[in-house]
Amino acid sequence: MLNYMKDLDFNPSKSTEDFRKNYKLHDLAEFNGKNLLTQWGINFKEFGSDKRYQKVWEKGADKPDLIIEYKGRKALLDWKGKHSTKWLVNERAVNSYLEWSQKFHIPVSIVFFVFNEQGEIKD
Repeated sequence: MLNYMKDLDFNPSKSTEDFRKNYKLHDLAEFNGKNLLTQWGINFKEFGSDKRYQKVWEKGADKPDLIIEYKGRKALLDWKGKHSTKWLVNERAVNSYLEWSQKFHIPVSIVFFVFNEQGEIKD
């Protein structure tokens, strides 16, 4: 598919492999995060859907990963896994999260986990 895009003079910023490789860090963050939520007695359910294997993923409204609830209070939560200690979120995602927050009148938390090259949480 990448070759066809090049033939059309379209250069994606990431190859399919690079795009999916980024999800490895997300998956590590999600695994560790859900473990902590469970330990702390925080209820959660899926909110956003995993689109990494869809053929076409248009830029648009990002959805946070979870709706969490604790002591009768709800919030949206999104996992971010990084190798760097620079906690960056793209503007499209931030704007989308703000829209979800306003729509449901609940806060959005973006939770970062920083991992070393072996996939272990950094201090």
